[in-house]
Amino acid sequence: RREPTPTKPTKHPQKCLLILPDPLPVSRLAAQLRLWLLRTTGGRAMADQTAAKMAAECTRLASLSAVPEVAARLEEWATQLSAEAAAAAAVAPAPAPAAPAVVVKSESKPVPKKRPLVTLKQYAWDQAGDNIKIYITINGVHEEGAEVELNVDGPSVEMIARNAGGKDHRLVLRLAGALNADKCTHKVKNNRLILTLRKEASEKWEHLTESDKLAAAAKKPKLGKGDDESSDPSDSIMSMMRDMYQNGDDEMRRVIGKAWTESREKKL
Repeated sequence: RREPTPTKPTKHPQKCLLILPDPLPVSRLAAQLRLWLLRTTGGRAMADQTAAKMAAECTRLASLSAVPEVAARLEEWATQLSAEAAAAAAVAPAPAPAAPAVVVKSESKPVPKKRPLVTLKQYAWDQAGDNIKIYITINGVHEEGAEVELNVDGPSVEMIARNAGGKDHRLVLRLAGALNADKCTHKVKNNRLILTLRKEASEKWEHLTESDKLAAAAKKPKLGKGDDESSDPSDSIMSMMRDMYQNGDDEMRRVIGKAWTESREKKL
C-alpha cells in the first residue's frame, strides 16, 4: 500500500481533502479532524463553526461521488462532525449581556450673584487715652454668613464687611496719625461694628482724618515769625496753603481748594 503524499498547507482548511489509510474508524477520524481544526483555526468556537461547514461539504461530496464506499464514508464523517458541532453549540456559554450605558448627568452649580458694594461715608468716633474708636452702623453685620476684615497700614485703615444684609460694605480712611496695626481690633454688635485702633504715639488727636486736620490748618490764620506787625499774615497763609497744595494728595488738594473758595466767598 502506498503512503499518502503530503499536501501543502492551504489558507482555507475547510476545503482541504484529507487522504487517510483505509481501515480508520469514523470516531477516530472525527477526533483527528477536530484536533486539526483546533490547531488551524485557533479556538473552540471557530473550530465548531468550521466543523459544521465541513459536515455540509462532506454531505455535498457524498452526493456527487460515484463510488458507494466513498459516499458512505463521507456520510459518516458528515454525521459525526454535525453531531459534535451541535453538541458544542448546546453547551457553549451564552454571551455576557452588554453592560447598560451609564448616563452621567453633570450638575451645573449655580453661579453666585455678585453682591453690590456699598462705600461707607458715615461713622462716629471718639478717643480715650491711646485708643481711637470708630462706630459704624451696618445692617445684618451680626448675622450668620457675614464676615468682617480689618486692614491697618500706618495711618491707613480699610474695613470690609462681606455679605452683611446681602451686600458688601467698605470703609477707607487715612487718619491724622500713625497706628499700631498689631493692637487694632474690631467687635461686632447688633447691626453695629466698633473698630478699636491703637495710636502709635500717645497724644490727643484734634481730628480723626488727615484731610480734616489739613482743612483745619488751612482755615486757621497763621502769622509770620515773631510778632512783627509789618509782616502780612495773608502772605504766610498763602505760602503755607501753596506748599500743602503742591505736596499733598488729591484729597488734600480738594480740601484746600474748597477752603480757598469758601474764604473768597466770605470776602465778597
